[in-house]
Amino acid sequence: MKKLVELCFLFFLFFVTAAQAQFMSIKVSSNTDNQGYNGVFYSLPRVVLQVDVISTKTISLPGPYANYARQVLGLTDFISKEEISYSIQSIHLSSFVEADPNAVYFLNLGDRSGKIDRNFLLLLQENGILKGMDEITMANQEARATQIELQKADFVRDFKYHADLNQVTRVDTIVRRMTVDTTRIEDVVFNRTSVEKSMEQRAQDAASMYMNIQKNRIELLSGYQEVSYPIQTLQMMNKELIKLESDYLALFKGKHLESQEKYSYFIVPEGDKSKQIYPVFKFSKENGVSDLASTSGERVNVMVQTNGITDVLKKQSSKDKVEGIFYRIPETARVWVNFNNADFSKETFIIPQLGVLQAIGTGKTIFSIDPKTGMLKAIEVK
Repeated sequence: MKKLVELCFLFFLFFVTAAQAQFMSIKVSSNTDNQGYNGVFYSLPRVVLQVDVISTKTISLPGPYANYARQVLGLTDFISKEEISYSIQSIHLSSFVEADPNAVYFLNLGDRSGKIDRNFLLLLQENGILKGMDEITMANQEARATQIELQKADFVRDFKYHADLNQVTRVDTIVRRMTVDTTRIEDVVFNRTSVEKSMEQRAQDAASMYMNIQKNRIELLSGYQEVSYPIQTLQMMNKELIKLESDYLALFKGKHLESQEKYSYFIVPEGDKSKQIYPVFKFSKENGVSDLASTSGERVNVMVQTNGITDVLKKQSSKDKVEGIFYRIPETARVWVNFNNADFSKETFIIPQLGVLQAIGTGKTIFSIDPKTGMLKAIEVK
């Protein structure tokens, strides 16, 4: 019987006409006995809330010459050690409709033999039968929290212009003094060898190049070369010099590398309270988005505040069996995300499963049910 629950898919347009008969709708569960052979299964809809979170991961990477930033350039605002931090870029709420496994019914049509005066039309889908299982209803509880990487880190950890010439020519002067008889002779020999630059020397070279770039850009903008460049050429050269200047400065100040990740969570609102709280995930600046079982981070909750229609209307169909067909008067709810006592992404949704269950007889009536809300769309009484 559990398979029958899974096969009852929500998206249908339901029309019933009957001359004089009343049909019986029976609630189906895993313990329901066989209710007859002449009938069909149908389901009422429910809404699933989808919470999409985009988290930004920032890596603060120190430059290779960070130890000389203060000494060489006099910088005080620079990255001294590598750190990783997270922030929430955006939270988006949306919804989709699926079959409600807690609202599956069997419509018993009874014995139709010899009753030619009881013609009726039953339309559940375009092809006249239940559509069955759709990909959206296959999302089980284990798949209700998925982590998808939105985009790869589009950055390079290496610093430009760091891999410059690593050797410098060292000249050693060797003086040889010789005395021949009473004559003193000095022989000067220059011995040239290549030695590796120290990090401080390389930092000095990078700082000199940075200062030269600054000087060249000022001369370009001030017209020092006395060359009348077209405005487009001037803008392009200035842009390239700014980029070059920034790359050399990053050797001392460091840089921030960013990437983004997307997380999707699914919530099924249930219960009869006017205000409901659903913990979704945890978030911290150190570890980013994590599951509720994580020991670090603060909880991020989805808040659902109903409009109050269930307080006005009384449930008419509290039984599991009625003559006719079940439908719902859906509830409207305000939904938002709460984190650290701040509210985000406030939306309004129609949530059928929080509404009021009703029933309508099928005798001498024609009616249709909205497949998204389970509410009556139209009714004709003959």
